[in-house]
Amino acid sequence: MIPLSGGVLLAAAVIASPALWLSLVEQTMPIDVALTRYFIALGVAWLALSVLADLVTPGPVRIDEEAVEQENEPTA
Repeated sequence: MIPLSGGVLLAAAVIASPALWLSLVEQTMPIDVALTRYFIALGVAWLALSVLADLVTPGPVRIDEEAVEQENEPTA
């Protein structure tokens, strides 16, 4: 999964939303602390979504060439 894809950015924003709210709306947290938490959440979200994508999507399919050749041989 691409680290800066929309899903990863959105998941990081959801994870870091309390810090972003405190920083941008209530202004009780410094912006650098909120951004640090967002970037940490970005790494966590990317890792979690990448692992989830690897578990859900199927891997490459191996073709047994000998079995294909035996099926295509004419029988006498």
